[in-house]
Parts: sequence; C-alpha cells; structure tokens
Amino acid sequence: MDKWRIRVILRAMREISMKAMLRLTGLSADLVRAWERRYGAVSPKRLPSGRRIYGQAEVRRLKLLAELVRQGHSIGGIAGLPDSELVELRAGTRVPSIAGSENLADDVRDLLRAVGGFDLAEVQLLLARSRHAMSPREFANFLVPQLMSEVGRLIDEGRMSVAHEHALSDLVRHHLRKIYEELEPVNGSLKPERRLGFATPEGHHHDFGLLLAAVGCRYRGECTHFLGPNMPAEALAGAARELGLAAVVLGVSVLPPEEIKVKPDEYLARLDAALPKRTELWLGGPGVSGLRRRRSARETWVFESLDALDGKLRRLRARA
Repeated sequence: MDKWRIRVILRAMREISMKAMLRLTGLSADLVRAWERRYGAVSPKRLPSGRRIYGQAEVRRLKLLAELVRQGHSIGGIAGLPDSELVELRAGTRVPSIAGSENLADDVRDLLRAVGGFDLAEVQLLLARSRHAMSPREFANFLVPQLMSEVGRLIDEGRMSVAHEHALSDLVRHHLRKIYEELEPVNGSLKPERRLGFATPEGHHHDFGLLLAAVGCRYRGECTHFLGPNMPAEALAGAARELGLAAVVLGVSVLPPEEIKVKPDEYLARLDAALPKRTELWLGGPGVSGLRRRRSARETWVFESLDALDGKLRRLRARA
C-alpha cells in the first residue's frame, strides 16, 4: 500500500461524523450548529453530500467550550479564543468574562418591544438567540427573571396585559425545557452524589419558578427529577422514596383564598410525616414567607432567590 493511501486512511480514522461527535461531547446538534453558524466555534469539514465531519482537535475544542459554558461563561465571549486560552480559563489561570451579560439590557429591551407588539415570532427568535449566546445560568438566573419582572411592572402600569405575560411565559418555558434537556447528557457523566426532586404542592399549578430552579441545579451538575406541579403530599413522598431523593425542592406560590385546595402549612405537615427521614426539604417561591415555622427533625432550608439556591449548591460541592 503506497504512502498516499496510508495517509488517507489515517486521516479518515481521525475524523468522525456529527453523530459520533455529539455522543462524545454530550451536546445537541442544534446547539453545535448554532455555535458554528453564529460564533465560528469550530469549522468542520464537509463531505460532497454536505455532511459534517469532525477532527479530534474540533472534538476536544467542543468539549472545552461545553465545560466552560457550564461553568458560567457565555459562548459569545469564549468562542473566538484559541484553545490555549480556553485551557487557561478552565484551570482558573485566566480571568473569566461573561460577555453575554454586557448585552443583557439590550436583549431585555428588544424582547419587551416584541412582546408589547404581540410579535410572537420575533419573541421566539430573540429568545433562541439569547439562549445560544448566553450560558444556561445567565439565561435562567438573569435574563428570564429580569424580563418577567419588567413585564409584571408594565402590567401594573397598564401598558401590558396578562395576555402578554401568558404568551411570553409559554415561549420562555419552552426554552427553559430545552436548556434543561440539553444539560442532562453532559452532567449525567459527573456521577452526582445527590438526587433532587422538584414539585409544587397540591393545588399549585404554576411551575415557572420551579423550572428555573431545576435548570440552575442541573447546571451545577446535580441529578434532578422534575416531578411538576400539583403534587399531593403522599404521592410526592412516595416518589422521593422510590427515586432515593436527597432533597425535595418545593416551589410555593401565593394563591387567592378561593383557589387554595390544601393550606400550605397543612400540606407541609403531611409531607413531613410521609417523607423518608433522610430526605431534606428545600422551600422556595413567593409563598414561603407566609409559612408557619414548625418543629421537625428533618433538615429544612428556605431559599428566597435563585442566587441563594446557586450559592448553596456551590458550597455543597466545595465540601464534597
């Protein structure tokens, strides 16, 4: 066999398909295409058929980028850096940058303009751009809360209606679910020590804040199970037992009196009695301030913000 054929064979062995690359990096095809198209993160070769093929250097680079995005960097701020600087960022010897945060105010302003005009196609496009430009933490912990807070203010001022808020919430929820799902294959390789379950009490149907919390926990590498809204106490306790949950993260809303199915204090008492003894209870949401503090041997923690939850996760991992 001549040297030219040997070189061709060796080069082919070092190049893999997109499907194989996704399996090695844990990324999704949509995300990689967005990183390539918008930021030039990698430049794979293309076969005559149009299919992408990736070399080992590109796979290593995508792994580095994925790891740094999970650490809090925005893809827009790091995609143009050489591999050597990406390695320095990962090692902590280079000062981190969060480029996506610089454009946060502009992103919120553009989204508010589109929401106000009921241009839902534009809202969808802007949310997709922000999701791909920012780290998951920036999108979930900063952009979404600021955006929804501004919409709430505009409703109070009579400049928007609840219809605007509901339409926006539905689109945002879609992108949060995408982030939640995309984080799973990467973080699943970290062999987390804790399993966390997310739910709202019986009669509480709003799970928007709960989904934000679940995204934040999965982003930090926790094994999460999103059990959803309106969970009876006994059913939630049974799920905690079957899944071996280290903690139940309960999102508590403020409901009008006519919508209250089970009083929150009564619900917590039933949940406390039914949960496995070693399962902790983490309580968040606007309704936690009205809960009556009750005696329990169970480890119970109340968090008032997503930042507080994120801080607890970082402390737990630092002690591990």
